[in-house]
Amino acid sequence: MVILLSVQLQGCRPGEKAEVPRKTEQLAEQISRTRKTKSYAIADMPKEQSSLQDYWNALDYALENQHAASPSQTLSRQEAREDTQALFAMLKELYGCYAYFDQDNAFAKAEEAILRDIAQLQKLDYTAYRSSIRTHLQFLEDQHFLIDQTPLKRAMVTFTMQEPFERKADGFYFKNKRVLAIDAETNLEAVLKADALHADRYVYYQKTDEQKTDITLHFANKKTQRQRVIPLATHAAEKAILETDIHGVPYVHTARMFYAESEKEKADAFLETAEKFKESKAAVLDLRGNSGGDLLVAEGWYRIFANTAAGGHLQTLLKLPLKEPLLEKKFQSQTTGQSLSALRKGEDWKQQDALHYMVERGGTEQKKNDTLLFVLQDDQTASAAEHLIDRLHSLDHVVFIGTPTAGMLRGSSFLTVYLKHSSLAVSFGNMLTQFPDAYAKEYYGIEPDIWTGDAPALVEQLLQ
Repeated sequence: MVILLSVQLQGCRPGEKAEVPRKTEQLAEQISRTRKTKSYAIADMPKEQSSLQDYWNALDYALENQHAASPSQTLSRQEAREDTQALFAMLKELYGCYAYFDQDNAFAKAEEAILRDIAQLQKLDYTAYRSSIRTHLQFLEDQHFLIDQTPLKRAMVTFTMQEPFERKADGFYFKNKRVLAIDAETNLEAVLKADALHADRYVYYQKTDEQKTDITLHFANKKTQRQRVIPLATHAAEKAILETDIHGVPYVHTARMFYAESEKEKADAFLETAEKFKESKAAVLDLRGNSGGDLLVAEGWYRIFANTAAGGHLQTLLKLPLKEPLLEKKFQSQTTGQSLSALRKGEDWKQQDALHYMVERGGTEQKKNDTLLFVLQDDQTASAAEHLIDRLHSLDHVVFIGTPTAGMLRGSSFLTVYLKHSSLAVSFGNMLTQFPDAYAKEYYGIEPDIWTGDAPALVEQLLQ
């Protein structure tokens, strides 16, 4: 992995503040102006009515089945039915995205289909039961939702090809032949991006869930040509947190958003970089390969750097108020058999909205920022790291470089529950995040300002 070790800023010696080249300042200003012209409408947050007693019962079930037993190879039909009914009752009360995905009673229809499979399958065992659940929950567009630690759908990958294209007045050309389409895509601007490292060249980039090895170019002369494509390499951090100062330009590459309680030293070290960054004229935040983690740490970094809590296009609804003393007591209880009904004696739970908490963004207008911040991102920039990227979209002088993020935006990680009889592991979150489709998509992610497979080389060029 290249770490910008050869960055040379004119007139800058070790220990001095970096002077940002005027052409790079102009690029950042142009990107900020373009960003200001975009407005996005966010759909209303769905919020279902819920029975508090059902809620407590579901949470009891979830907390009392936190550990796996050996899955039964002779799963009875009655046991499978009980597991299925418990699963859907639990999702209704605890899954943050339930109301969002429950269009046309989707969950009820899925439950009916699974119960029908249980009744009709000639051989019912763990494998067949798991397959039925995975099949009938495919409508959940949520990468955080896992069955036996596996997402319901394949993650998307960004592909590229080594040979460049060029653009002329009448369209795109490949080796002097005008291209009309690539595979079935006729909007070539969707897959051909300006080569940020070489003027007048364009590079093929496409993020897809297909397993591609080649693409077909369709030319104006009605001929076609197959071209080999390769997936872009991922860029995992070599250390948990790599921090360096390159001739006055602070740089940090962090493997994830460290958990504030269990990884306090690393989380604090990452938060301290926000203070350093806002005192510098330029800085590089490398989030490539960042797998996410503690959303509050991501939020904290943004608030320190931006001096505000507002910003971003994502809106989040928490279905479980985890900071409620009652729930904290339950989660910390050593006696897992103690029911929530007993714990909540003397508590006043009259409002159904106590089950929901909205995370307010406070507007999406651009906010002043004096630090030219380069943010590096790729296919593996996920979850909480994407929430940080979203927040930073609200600031002036922030340039996003790389490829689309992982697209783990809709849900969250919260509980893994092992169904009582089958021990099937179901993992899901308590959050729903809404975002404009024109801005971000689950699985596809958030696009960069500048597409490139070699973000460090581009940053080096921009700083020279």
